[in-house]
Amino acid sequence: MGIDINTLTEQMLSAALPILKGEAPGAEPFARDEFTKLAGMMARTAAELEAGQINREDVSVLLNVQKQETVAALIARIGVTAPTALTVGSAVNAAYYAAIGAGGPAALIGPWPPR
Repeated sequence: MGIDINTLTEQMLSAALPILKGEAPGAEPFARDEFTKLAGMMARTAAELEAGQINREDVSVLLNVQKQETVAALIARIGVTAPTALTVGSAVNAAYYAAIGAGGPAALIGPWPPR
């Protein structure tokens, strides 16, 4: 059972865009690009976890790296200011929780931060 990357991307955008719009109203195209990458990584990671190719610790590391890359890429594309950095971090967290809250294979990834 695979993750539908398009659906997952839309779920993440639905959670993140309301947060981003106040601080970075033009961020939607950038956010779509970055959340598509994050959704793809989540899909691959969930498939590898289901197949026994990686374990939950590997998932935690991979997600942490991808999540930080998503934040960094959005900040770089939107512009670097302290409020923007906080807003982007909050938006990426909201997107992540929307992804795992959807259930199905995305729920394999688990809560953030990993426990």
